[in-house]
Amino acid sequence: MPVVAMSFELPKTQHALAAPEKWNQDWETLLKKGLITPRVCLSDLTNTWRLGIDEMYHSYSVLHSSTCEIQYRVGVRAMHYYERLETAWMNSTRQERRKHVLIGMSTVCSKARNLNDARGYCGDYVRLEKLSREPATFLDFLKTLILDDLSKVPGTPRYIPHAEWDRYSAKIEKSGTEMEKICMRYLIILRTKLIYMVLEFSFLSFLGEPLPELTVLKQRGGPEPDDTAGIPLEVLKKMRELNLGKQQSKKVIKEDKIAQKARASKREVICTGCPKMQGPGESFQQCQRCKERMDRDIPYCSRECQVNHWKHHKIICGKPMNLETAIASAIPKVTPPGQEPSSPNGEADGALSPNVPPPKDGFKRSFALMKHVQYLNKYPKVDLVVRTGPASANVTQIDIPYPPVQSMFRIVRDAAMTTGSLIAVAMVCHYVAWFFVAKGMEGTYDIDCIAEQMAKEWETPVEELKRTVLELHEVYLEEPYNRPPIMSNLDPRHWAAFLAAGPLDMEKRIVFKD
Repeated sequence: MPVVAMSFELPKTQHALAAPEKWNQDWETLLKKGLITPRVCLSDLTNTWRLGIDEMYHSYSVLHSSTCEIQYRVGVRAMHYYERLETAWMNSTRQERRKHVLIGMSTVCSKARNLNDARGYCGDYVRLEKLSREPATFLDFLKTLILDDLSKVPGTPRYIPHAEWDRYSAKIEKSGTEMEKICMRYLIILRTKLIYMVLEFSFLSFLGEPLPELTVLKQRGGPEPDDTAGIPLEVLKKMRELNLGKQQSKKVIKEDKIAQKARASKREVICTGCPKMQGPGESFQQCQRCKERMDRDIPYCSRECQVNHWKHHKIICGKPMNLETAIASAIPKVTPPGQEPSSPNGEADGALSPNVPPPKDGFKRSFALMKHVQYLNKYPKVDLVVRTGPASANVTQIDIPYPPVQSMFRIVRDAAMTTGSLIAVAMVCHYVAWFFVAKGMEGTYDIDCIAEQMAKEWETPVEELKRTVLELHEVYLEEPYNRPPIMSNLDPRHWAAFLAAGPLDMEKRIVFKD
């Protein structure tokens, strides 16, 4: 591909926090002019990368795994905070929303030059007015981006489509050089990472929650390039002198160098196998084979961590990397206990052994349902959690003690939670309501609250759900073995054994209040 040099300067990384309004306006001006195209961005990266293609593959691998970790973290936090966020965000003023979106954008982009530059890769996604003007826009975008399965950190990042970038990426994949292909993939995944972090920092700032510590890795080969990378030095000098005058141009260059040095001083060395950072006075050991054969930095905090990580590292150890091995070695770090993303009540939410399978057939879980699934995965002996009263404390765990009945219940429950099938949802709701009514417990356990909870989780009209539950109850009343529809395939002998365990009024009807 022919070289295309930037003929303009990007807004300064150091101005993101020092003068966020001006920094944002400078970005908006550039973006509206249409100067930042995928072709220009790719050319800028390939022209300024100083460390060779192997180091680019390694950087891509690190970015790949860190983006997976961030997408998981954002999903867990959004799931826990969403109910509170939705109410407050929808009732907020445009000025309030704008304030916190700008905090999110400027805080993230201030941390490193590549994050600041990535704002130019995001097209219309990271635009202050778009994310803050209409409250539903931000919330809908957040819901769209959250991973479907939050039981574990994903192995592959979820990409965000963009027509212009997707077209140019396909062109590079078809006819670009090896360096252009990996650089293009790097740009696209960096864009993805920035979008997720801006949304996360924005909603946490809005809710008054602490912002995550953003760790930037220490680079090899000297300090990061400045914000003018890609512009030939002579051209840059003339541009600045023409626009600013000689004295002001010298002042800007000096400020740039000071800012670059300050950012470099905050960069960290992080263990390849876990999130531990190298502390003052420490010196993490390097993989000797990678260092000697490839001049590649692979730090480890301990021998034990290096041994545990070997099964992932061995495919690239001391060997040149390619796209296949870069992706294969991009394993998200194992998070030590107690360092996982936390829920508002302080409980850790690390990767879990899934009790409920991930969604399928294009079904998108609501945040409320995600939270329910997360709880069931955390406590696999629990069959369901239902709200049995208007107060938030009125929550009951459903634990079915008889295995054949439990197994049948879970088959339908999992179908409801993985496909969103309304009939499966109604069968689960009917069974719970039927049990409480047949036990004579409807005065203690409000079946209307249970229906309202499930309607919210599956984003279906509560009137429709209640109507379907009542229709299923009519089917139940005609069933010769007194089996609720959810148990229609259960052996009658197992059902009889279940009924014998306790008194149940089989003729009692389900009656909703409205």
